[in-house]
Amino acid sequence: MIYRLKRPEDSYEVVQLSLTELAKLINDPGYQIVRKLSSSCTRLSDRWVTPSCIAHPYNAKHPLTDISFWGNFLVLNSKAFDALSAHIAANGEFLPIHVEG
Repeated sequence: MIYRLKRPEDSYEVVQLSLTELAKLINDPGYQIVRKLSSSCTRLSDRWVTPSCIAHPYNAKHPLTDISFWGNFLVLNSKAFDALSAHIAANGEFLPIHVEG
């Protein structure tokens, strides 16, 4: 059995951080890591510097969900993190981010 993550209809990615910005953040000027994010097991936490970004303008008029998407990442608010972290920590890594808005 597999579980496909489905994006809610009429929703937008909360995090507004481009792949170019991500590459700069993790010091990946040749995009070697960024290009393989969906299929790689490369740890990002060793390179990660906590970024700040703004939420998508859609979220100014709509409540933020507890779990959102950013590419192939899940974005968890503190409520979702508290509920899920013990269950999913062994299968990935948590990377801090500050989202304004």
